Amino acid sequence: MKYFLFIVFTSLLSLNISANDLIECKQRKGRWDYPTSPLAKKISNIVGKKTCNGKDFKDYVNRNYPHLKILTTGKSEDSYNEKFCKLQGGITELKRIDCVTNVYAIEVDRAKKWREAIGQSLQYAYLSKKKPGIALITSKSQKDREYLKLLKEVIKYSNLDIKVWIIQK
Repeated sequence: MKYFLFIVFTSLLSLNISANDLIECKQRKGRWDYPTSPLAKKISNIVGKKTCNGKDFKDYVNRNYPHLKILTTGKSEDSYNEKFCKLQGGITELKRIDCVTNVYAIEVDRAKKWREAIGQSLQYAYLSKKKPGIALITSKSQKDREYLKLLKEVIKYSNLDIKVWIIQK
């Protein structure tokens, strides 16, 4: 972590970007990222959104600050999604689909939301004309193991062709 912060800091210096130009958001309340840096708060007020997750916020950043990235601290679903999707060679947020690869349209979700993940993965597959997939974010807790078991049982019972990946917290 120290090396990452050093690289970010030195990269900011080389671009003549001050800490006030940092678009930093902190993950809280599950999926939602809230603005923490002065610039992120300013953008949030301009677009009229309380979080950094929405399309309006991201579009505003891309239009007005193309040289800056949104830095998210904490472990949001979006941060798991970006890392997982990159490993799969996919792209994120295409037509609101969490991750799209050459073969799969993938819903990335926390274990407790396994029921919703089934429906979303099927809808994503329909929209993209790809196979459905679910990447389930799990911990080693008994509850998460039970959610994973239920997910697999429902998929099998319903004879659904949904690929499942497991992302360990």
